[in-house]
This record gives sequence, structure tokens and C-alpha cells, in this order.
Amino acid sequence: MDKPAHVRLLEDWQRSYRPQTLFNADGRPVPELLGPVPVNARRMGMNPYVNGGLLLKDRQHPVREVKEATARIKINKLLEGAGWRFFQEGNAPANIRLEPSVTLKSTDLDALGDNFETTTKGFVDFLLLDARSFPLLVIEAKAENKNPLVAKEQARKYARSQNCRFVILSNGNLHYFWDLERGNPYVITSCPTLDSVTGYQKVTPNPQRLIEEPVGDDYIVHSQRPHYQSAAAWHN
Repeated sequence: MDKPAHVRLLEDWQRSYRPQTLFNADGRPVPELLGPVPVNARRMGMNPYVNGGLLLKDRQHPVREVKEATARIKINKLLEGAGWRFFQEGNAPANIRLEPSVTLKSTDLDALGDNFETTTKGFVDFLLLDARSFPLLVIEAKAENKNPLVAKEQARKYARSQNCRFVILSNGNLHYFWDLERGNPYVITSCPTLDSVTGYQKVTPNPQRLIEEPVGDDYIVHSQRPHYQSAAAWHN
């Protein structure tokens, strides 16, 4: 230090603690200071109540079973949140079916399993009806561990058989909306309402747009997996 006056102040402050009365010539604390220090089991590290000591016991915590909503529950809420109905509500008829002419019962939904595990195909097709109770939209509902796009061609065939233009592919967490007349499925975050689908249906596709759509080398894979380029496997 280049300021002797400051060094002197620091030394005076340190000597004010009278270290010569606290430590012996070897630098160890004098016996008077060590007298109150706990020994043996009274030392903090040896106390049987701490540090996983001799009195260690398993604590009993109350167990709360938290069951996450599975695919079926999530998809049900998705539909109900958009105003679709599994069952009649007052004068409003049900507009969700498992089969074109069969009205759903609560036991039918329960029989699907929480994650569609009891279905033979691992997924189920819901049929959404328009205001006149005609098929409007097909929802292919899959288990949470399934990619919604895996069986899109089967969904397309079923939609065509029901004269439906629209398909929703969902596993409860990821949802795709697909207009069969206007290209590939795209991600949605909420289910469209009956009015929005009906309004969208009135939009006339532009054939010129389809003609001018670029068809690159990855067109087929892009139609099957729109976000394939962001997958880690693609970069590796």
C-alpha cells in the first residue's frame, strides 16, 4: 500500500481486538476461549437430531394423488369449450357423434378409455354435425403419445366417406386443422366453433393459388410433418 497513514489506521483497528490475549504463540485459541465450546455429542455435527443422525426417521407426508388430464378429457374440454355438444342441452341437440346416425351416451365415452387405450385402433373418429345435423367435420382423436399426423390419410378417407371437407387431428396437446380442399394441416390452439367452420366453408378456394403453389423437394415430407425442419433428428 502506498499510503502509510492508511496502513497505520488498519493496524490500529486490528490491534484493538487484543489478539495477544486471544491466541498463544502457536496461533491457537487460549484455553479460556475453548472452555465453552461443546464437545463430543454436543457438537453441532455430532448432535443426534441433525445431519441425518442417530434419530433419523422417515417422515410421513400426506399423499395427494394428482391425475393429469388424459387425451380424451383434454379433447372433450376442447370441443365443449368451442360450444360443441356430446349430449342434448335443453333445446339444443347434440352435435358430436361416434357414428353418423348413433346418438352418444356417457357410457360410450367412458368405454373409449381415458387415453383411448381400449380402442382397437388407438384412436377414435368423432363426427361433428352442422346446424341441420349433417356431417361437417371429422376429429381424429389419438392418445397423448401418438403424433396426430400419423394416420391423417385414414382420417381423410373417413372424412370423404362422410362428405366432410374439414378434419381436426389431435392428441389432446397438439391440434391440427385440415381443409381437405386447401392444402396441408396446420396447428391450431383452440377448437373452431360451429359458426366459424360454417363461415369458412363458404369461402371459395382460389384455383390459381393452388397452381402457383411451389412444389419443392421436401413437398411430400412437408405435407406429412409440417415442422420437420425444427426436429433435432433433422439437424443431426
